[in-house]
Amino acid sequence: MKTFLFFLLSLMLLEARENPFRPVFNIPKVEENSIPLLDIKTHQAFQDTRKIPLIKTSKNVEQNISIAAAPIKCIPQKPIMITTPCQTKSDIPNTKKPRKKHHKARSKSYQKLYQNYFLKVLSNGKTFKIYTSDILISQTRFSHPRKIALDFQRLQYFRTKTISLKSPFAYKIKFGSHHDFYRITLELKGKHKTKVLKKPYGYLLTFY
Repeated sequence: MKTFLFFLLSLMLLEARENPFRPVFNIPKVEENSIPLLDIKTHQAFQDTRKIPLIKTSKNVEQNISIAAAPIKCIPQKPIMITTPCQTKSDIPNTKKPRKKHHKARSKSYQKLYQNYFLKVLSNGKTFKIYTSDILISQTRFSHPRKIALDFQRLQYFRTKTISLKSPFAYKIKFGSHHDFYRITLELKGKHKTKVLKKPYGYLLTFY
């Protein structure tokens, strides 16, 4: 039995590895054309021989570039007039255009002289507006004293009224009622002509 064990031990010693530090697994051999770790970026194996396409800029970017490249225009400023102590305002040339003055003929506004429920009279001193729906039946001129009378047809009684006037043509105006008509009388300041025109609102008496 001892002889058999000794024989097995000798066989195992014969099969022992020559180099005890040799790795257990088989490692592939390093080829001569392998890429060093420090030369990865510059090595030909990592270089792409294809051309990189150019990036096209958008229209908006091109427009912005063209706007930025455009020359800036300077706006000319108006010259400033500087006056010296010896220079007066009359010596400075007037560059402003004179404004045209529009003169409008202003007529005096009409004022109410008399009014009732069927008659109204307005005047501006030269003309008299008579608002009425009644018919003018007559107009009479008197020389002593100078006056003009307008008679309107209406069977209506009302109190007589006299009003003083601030007019260059007449002193006063008088309103009076008669049997079947009423009268408007104007006492005149001189030999002025008059004209009576029919209007939609009644009659217009004008001095000229």
